[in-house]
Amino acid sequence: MKRLVSLLLLSLLGLAAFAAFALDPAYNGQWMVDPSRDPAKVQLTFRYTDPTSDWNGSWGSSSWGHTILRSELPGISDQDLKSGGTKVSFQIVRDAGTFNCEGWAANGAASGHFTFAPNAGFLTALKDRGFDQPTPRQQFHLALSGIHLAFIDELRKDGYAPFDTDLLVKLATHGVTEDYVRNMKAAGYPFHDVAELIKMRDHGVTPEYIGELKTAGYINVTASDVLRARDHGVSREFLQGWQSSGFKNLDLNDLVKLRDHGVTPDFAAEFSSLGYSGLSVYELQRLRDHGVSKEYAHDVNQAGFGRVPIDDLVRLRDHGVSVDFLERHRSGYSIDSVIRLHDRGGVEMN
Repeated sequence: MKRLVSLLLLSLLGLAAFAAFALDPAYNGQWMVDPSRDPAKVQLTFRYTDPTSDWNGSWGSSSWGHTILRSELPGISDQDLKSGGTKVSFQIVRDAGTFNCEGWAANGAASGHFTFAPNAGFLTALKDRGFDQPTPRQQFHLALSGIHLAFIDELRKDGYAPFDTDLLVKLATHGVTEDYVRNMKAAGYPFHDVAELIKMRDHGVTPEYIGELKTAGYINVTASDVLRARDHGVSREFLQGWQSSGFKNLDLNDLVKLRDHGVTPDFAAEFSSLGYSGLSVYELQRLRDHGVSKEYAHDVNQAGFGRVPIDDLVRLRDHGVSVDFLERHRSGYSIDSVIRLHDRGGVEMN
């Protein structure tokens, strides 16, 4: 009986330990510091096993990397990094918790092991602000991303609509930082919805990209048009290419259309060299969509019909009229009659 009671007690203790683990899993793993192109910064990477992620019976492995200021790693001196090898120990303290790191630094880089200590006070502070308690996994990711309570307060001060814990975590893990929000606001793009901020960041709309548009003359563009231009690949190089080709007043939506149809500044320049200067966006799109190349247009014009209009170039290409066929039927034929003749298989009708 005593043995049975002992076994039951051990089982209960085991279940309690398992439950405690499930509620408060430990996060630990490897940290690495590598040089950055900016000497004032370093690349910090964490590799860790996620004890709350279960994939085919095994824990999932993940990594997080970000460029941070050297000042954010007070436990590693420049002398440590430049040494031939020395032991290092330091902490990275974030509002959501602390990363306790130990390892080795040598020859400009460093690496080692870390354990994460969640900050219980952070949970209380979130609750005071109306947020549900984050899961241990969420708290870990909030710490990784360096989310600050002051940032949450700043968003509320700026009039952002209330948002929940899930959106807070998404905000942090999708790279929406204090600097991003402030710089977007300074660029003339304030938002009042966290989800909209996340969407802009996910699609690569940055203050730098907005600056490139402004430099090209696109000022007071709506946020939705900026997003559309970014999504469709209207890059700085694309903008500069069109302006260098003499197209200085193209509408941003026209640039999106040109990009979607594969019309490049070089394509427009090629037709300009054939005498087709001042073509509209629509005409350029038609030429590109119907497969009218510079070579085809050049050879058609050399076939004896003079400078063939854009519409006729497109019609000839659509009907599969070769340059050889044109040359054989140029005497006494118009473009219309050549197309009709070609459609009948080259048989003349009396």
